[in-house]
Amino acid sequence: MLRSYRSWYAVALVQLSIPALLVIRLLGGTAWDFLLALLLRLLLLPYAWMALGYTRLLPLGRQHRLYECLSPADVLLLLVGSLPGAFLCRTQAALLSLLAWKRSHPAGKPPLAAVLPPLALLVLLLALQAGPSLEALLCAGFVILGTCCPSGDRYLLPSLPVSFYVVLPKWLSDETQWRVDHGAWLPRRMLCRLLCSAKPSWEDSLNFEDKGRAVKILFENQGPVRVAKANQGLSLTVDFSREPTAVLRSTMRSSSGSAATPLAGLVRRVSGDSSGLGRLDSLQAVSLAELIRKELARSISVADILRCSTVEELGAALKEVCSFQEAVDYTGQPDSDGNYRVFVLQFPRHPVDWCIRYTGEGHLDVDAMQRAVNRLVARHSALRMRATPDEPIREAIDKAAGMWQLWNSSVGSDGIWWTRFRGYISAALFACWPRSIIGSPEDTLLEVRIPQLMEGRVRLPRWDWATHDQYVHGAITDLLQPRRWPADVAVLPLFKGEAPEHTTTLEAALSKSPSEIAWYVYVSITHAYSDGLSGQALFADLLRFYEEEAGACQAKELRSSGEEPLALLQRRLRRSLEGRTPQTVPVPNDDLYHESICEDWGRRSGLSRRIFFEPVVTRSLRSAAQGVYGCSVDLAWLTAIMCAMLRLFPHEPRMMLVVKASCRDGEGQGRMVGFLSEARVITIDVGDVEAATILDVHHRIHSARVGRTWRAPEPFEFGLCVYVNIVSAMAESLPPGFRHVCKEAFPPSNWKGSAYSHLNIRIDQLKLDDWDFRIFHYDAAWGWDWATNFAHSVGDVIRRMVEEPLAGLLPEDVPAENQAAVKRPREDQLEQERSRAKSSRLR
Repeated sequence: MLRSYRSWYAVALVQLSIPALLVIRLLGGTAWDFLLALLLRLLLLPYAWMALGYTRLLPLGRQHRLYECLSPADVLLLLVGSLPGAFLCRTQAALLSLLAWKRSHPAGKPPLAAVLPPLALLVLLLALQAGPSLEALLCAGFVILGTCCPSGDRYLLPSLPVSFYVVLPKWLSDETQWRVDHGAWLPRRMLCRLLCSAKPSWEDSLNFEDKGRAVKILFENQGPVRVAKANQGLSLTVDFSREPTAVLRSTMRSSSGSAATPLAGLVRRVSGDSSGLGRLDSLQAVSLAELIRKELARSISVADILRCSTVEELGAALKEVCSFQEAVDYTGQPDSDGNYRVFVLQFPRHPVDWCIRYTGEGHLDVDAMQRAVNRLVARHSALRMRATPDEPIREAIDKAAGMWQLWNSSVGSDGIWWTRFRGYISAALFACWPRSIIGSPEDTLLEVRIPQLMEGRVRLPRWDWATHDQYVHGAITDLLQPRRWPADVAVLPLFKGEAPEHTTTLEAALSKSPSEIAWYVYVSITHAYSDGLSGQALFADLLRFYEEEAGACQAKELRSSGEEPLALLQRRLRRSLEGRTPQTVPVPNDDLYHESICEDWGRRSGLSRRIFFEPVVTRSLRSAAQGVYGCSVDLAWLTAIMCAMLRLFPHEPRMMLVVKASCRDGEGQGRMVGFLSEARVITIDVGDVEAATILDVHHRIHSARVGRTWRAPEPFEFGLCVYVNIVSAMAESLPPGFRHVCKEAFPPSNWKGSAYSHLNIRIDQLKLDDWDFRIFHYDAAWGWDWATNFAHSVGDVIRRMVEEPLAGLLPEDVPAENQAAVKRPREDQLEQERSRAKSSRLR
């Protein structure tokens, strides 16, 4: 892949040199004049790229991509290549003025002070009428002197060429390939064929043959696991002929001595049982760490909690915890303008939201909730974020970071010269990174929204058949138009029937009996600065503030939430921009992976399905997790999925699983509201598939999760992995009187698309034993019937996890051809893996 990218530098040089050569021939000049002008054009390109990108005259992202004969990259190279040599430095001064205006005006800084220096340079160049060499020296001196100014952009100008030439091949490749795919004109295709190395084609699909098993599964239905079609064949349902009975029970129990301790009480509040410490999922572990901090005034990391299997072990770990003052890390400090630089997604899109229902006594106090929201906004900076003024270049700079990670993984080392070199490159990328601006609490007023009556009703009569929990999500969608960013809050009192005349929704709700009203609280945050796990910390503070404002409990001085989340995210970004060489020691909690270039290899045709597991199946899964294996339900899901994959591909004893990890192991990170979650790779190698058991797979996943031996993905590794994202509900972690109400996804309407990994699964918990299981995509080379085999295998593994937890990995009726595949010599398989890894690295 790196070789294919490098060839685009030659394409850019040819596209820039041809118009420059024509200009020299028309205006006259020597070969030295041509070379000097070409050098000045290469220096001018980065500033023209960013300045025109800010004006949106030169779209740098895919959102504004339109089909034209000339791509934005072609236009930029043509414009710069066509300029006469005498105008190059003056054009650069004008572009610096435009860039200063565009970066200062949306950020709220005085634009005149930023624009005056480059304008003065432009006037000086026009007045001197000097030669190109002297003008180039003046421009270089201006850029160097700019680093002495006390501004957050002091290193932007000298860093621009580095960022531009790192991302240039990716930009050219994307724009050109998109037009070639849409019927580009012949000269463009010929130029690409002559000068560019072809991208490696995808040839690593796993081999699967159905052999008629899907038909038997769907139409015979004689075994203990039954699979049927639903939603016109786009979905599948999995059921058991009878509910499995556990033959083994987990021996994890708390001793009587710890049952009455405050620590055991906190564990019971989180998991429902003081003996359930070993069964905590990531969300519950974060909740327990927060409760320990608040109630016991001790701080312990999520990773340390997951390593403890009993309350006694957790108590011993807490005794060893000592308070300490961390050294100040200046890489997490904001710039002189007070702005941070962190990885963000597009700002006004993809809200992360949560809805809870008030089940306490009496009515919800809306005024107290408004005061609680005001305190919440003042506490968490994610609720006060502003749209970055650098949105036009956000996607391009992220691709530059991905390209730099590829360079480090391919040719990097820990030698002293490469270490210094990558330090310079990472500093340049960081200087060009989009700024994140925090608003003040006084300027951020988040008023709680309340729905208006429609024809005297808060619910439309044609939806009276639906429960309040089913109706509320549609009401929220109507209420939040237009949606407020970065956050939105709403309180919805729902009741059936008409409201009294001349009353508002709130007045009508308060006039009725509390048993007739269903109160809901809705909060959303932009996905650019928050992830799904932030809801636990968000509602922990919001509901505590509400209880204090409503007078239900005495107000306490809430401890500081610790480090600013943006400071932590900025440190993670700085580390990621340094790149990871093969010798770099991984940091599982802090490594950040830029996946923006992964689509260039590994993308192939994909199919989508949805699987509905009947309640008896999900109850059995929870029984296996908590009663047999003594683990969390999300870990049981991972075990069932990977066992099913190893069954369907027995000739692949080594698979890589990618999970969405919380990455909140550090002190105080569990109570942060921010985009901290990251993808992590777990390598599952069972060796001899024929001799492996379900417990072996479970142990490997459990060990990696507890020991944090997972790692961030390598470039283009996503295409070779199984990606699973499990989103747990706050089913048992909210305080009494509140219940999490989750929204079920719509039935699938499309079955075909693109796949970026072997298998991509999203599992959302709706209730305690209700899970939404969606296959976003899997490799279309496996065929449509693969999903039927997969659903049946997952169901059978869940059944065996309950009844036969020590059973072999392969079922007894494995086909003969698969038996032969699993008996191939292990040395041959290892040799194939080495060859594949070597070829991928060379690409």
